[in-house]
Amino acid sequence: MIERKTYTIRPDIELRPVKYQLGYQLGTEGPLTLERRESLLIATWVEQMHKEHNKIDDMFPIKETWRFEPVEGSEFWAIQHDIYGCIGIVNLIDRPQSIPDTIELQRFILEDEEISFRCQGIGGDILEWLKKEAVNQGYKNVVAKVYCDNPAIKFYERHGFKTYYRYMVYKGVNDED
Repeated sequence: MIERKTYTIRPDIELRPVKYQLGYQLGTEGPLTLERRESLLIATWVEQMHKEHNKIDDMFPIKETWRFEPVEGSEFWAIQHDIYGCIGIVNLIDRPQSIPDTIELQRFILEDEEISFRCQGIGGDILEWLKKEAVNQGYKNVVAKVYCDNPAIKFYERHGFKTYYRYMVYKGVNDED
């Protein structure tokens, strides 16, 4: 796994490791510390991402988008802007892959609602850092699983990612899950 420490991506952007918690577990009482604020933002973004997933994937929808539990080996980093605070997340997973010596980029979100941080080079800088850091820590590959109609495919292709394989699924008509 990529070492859990704060990384400076560029003068105005850092990646800081955070502990993922379910939004409902964080509650509404107590001071809104930086760590608690980041955890709430991340829980909200993950829930939104899962709702978007359900618009794309009608074969395997996520039933309780708010109840996401990370898999073992899953680590989260907050993307910190020096002025705006937490503007996104990076979620990496170290688990067996079909390609050996590979780390998985599971989730990568940049804020695009109140202020858009997209198309400013931040995502590209983070991907370039990730590719270099993965090699420094003994990985040979980085894999990002992206739905075939996700516009982010072009972004990943610009940064050297190539389509390796895709799934084709048949789901039985009597299958309720």
